[in-house]
Amino acid sequence: MKNWLNKWTKGGISAELDESGGLSPAARRRIDRSTDLQAFERETRILEQVLRAEMPSAAPPAGLHASILGAIQRTSRDSRRVALTWRWAAAGLMASLALAGWFLLYDSHTVPPAELRLVAAAQVLDLSAELETEVSSATLGPLTGELDRLNLDAGNAARFLLASLP
Repeated sequence: MKNWLNKWTKGGISAELDESGGLSPAARRRIDRSTDLQAFERETRILEQVLRAEMPSAAPPAGLHASILGAIQRTSRDSRRVALTWRWAAAGLMASLALAGWFLLYDSHTVPPAELRLVAAAQVLDLSAELETEVSSATLGPLTGELDRLNLDAGNAARFLLASLP
């Protein structure tokens, strides 16, 4: 099979016969030098004559043309749908890339220098010290009452445990 295929492609006999109806002078010289190519040319000519002589004379079915055109249109419609899907996917990807690029270029969360970070930490510590004195008792009053009740519950539980010991 491989040898026959090599003769078919390398010799170019079939392609030249299909294209022009005759062989070029170069192909004719190649065939004249090789007995294998001569046999192949004879078999190809005989095969072509047999196939042309036995061509079917039956007419194609009536709906064949419409069926073929319908299949082509469905394939075309499906390919357009796939193309549209890819376009939307590409547009979404481009928008995502543009948004990511914008965030990278205009990033407002830059890290401040070390001196500014220390100043900010000192300000937070100062605010926490001032918070205790400046927050009104109305805000902390309920929490203070809750703490007093927790201390009372802890004292009562300790007294009960001490009383139940022998």
